[in-house]
Amino acid sequence: MIRAKAMGIDAFALNIGTDSYTDRQLGFAYDSAAKNGMQVFISFDFAWWNAAGSATAVGQKIAAYASKPAQLKIAGKVFASSFLGDALDVAAMRRAAGVDVYWAPNYFPGQSDVSKIDGALSWMVSCRPHSLSLWVETSTLTTSRRGPTTAQTARQLPVPTFPSNTMMRCTHHG
Repeated sequence: MIRAKAMGIDAFALNIGTDSYTDRQLGFAYDSAAKNGMQVFISFDFAWWNAAGSATAVGQKIAAYASKPAQLKIAGKVFASSFLGDALDVAAMRRAAGVDVYWAPNYFPGQSDVSKIDGALSWMVSCRPHSLSLWVETSTLTTSRRGPTTAQTARQLPVPTFPSNTMMRCTHHG
């Protein structure tokens, strides 16, 4: 985290499944981030979570870490994301969280209702080593054959970034 911070990176996604050790590891990550002046957020990996039936569990997990000092917040809202999860009941997740959630999932273009999200996180970018910025101002997502494009309403699109000398491994578990 110290090296990442020195490079201008200020937050990390914590991609989680449903493993028994998840909460212990999240605790370590949140504590380390706080000690190093970084921020983190949970990204739910719906290759492991059941999107159609886990809105309450997702909201409860967000609530459990919402007050941690290292929790990334956007506009005062607890930032959370996902890999996949298009079928998640976003309204039920927000109710279960009991806090304001800035929900920025990775959805498949054209297969989801983007009116219920605050932004979109693209994990597709994570496989491209020369992404230059963490936040790119954009607008409501519409779709084309090539993926997300923009419309008129202002939104933010978080973009994963990597230093040019980082070795990256990209895997799809679907």
